[in-house]
Formats: sequence, structure tokens, C-alpha cells
Amino acid sequence: MGERVTSVDTATHSVETSQGRVINYDFCVLATGSNAGFPRYCTPERAAGIDGIFVYRNIADLEKLLAYAERDGVKGGRAVVIGGGLLGLEAAKAGEQSHRPCHLSIVRH
Repeated sequence: MGERVTSVDTATHSVETSQGRVINYDFCVLATGSNAGFPRYCTPERAAGIDGIFVYRNIADLEKLLAYAERDGVKGGRAVVIGGGLLGLEAAKAGEQSHRPCHLSIVRH
């Protein structure tokens, strides 16, 4: 908490924070709230073409995320949630309750 994600590297499955920390992930959730406002470094078009990045706004988004999380090679992996609104907090809490390492970063758009 208190850090911002400054970049997402989809090739290495990692995010870098404003404090210089690099956090690896198996899947990334962009919990942007009811308006899917993407950070400058990750446009909606770019995110749509990358396996393992999800926008979380509704049940259909959640179902896609959960299906991905159950795939071989992903199940039991690490998650990063970018967004500090209600949906971001709920996503991070759900990750922790499922005993999945989960990092929450608050992003200001």
C-alpha cells in the first residue's frame, strides 16, 4: 500500500512500483471500477491481446478471470491487482482467501 504501479511488463509477468519494487505475477487484474479507465502504459486494446490481464467490472469479467486462474500452469500462482476501489479491494481479498499470494497496488489515473 502507498505505492503506485508505474509499469506492467507482460513479457516477464511483472509490475514495477513507484518505490522501485518489481512484483512477479501469474495473472494481473486491472480493477478499474465501473469505468474501465486504463493506466497510460496499458491501453484497452493492448490488454485485450495479452493472456493473463483482466479488467474486472462485472460477473462476465470475473468468470473469465476465474477460468484463467484454473488453467494448468496458472492454478495456485501469484496475482497482482491494480486498483484501489471497491472492486480492487474485493479482488485482493478473494485472492488471499483462496490462499493465493496477491499484491494490491493503488493506481491514480
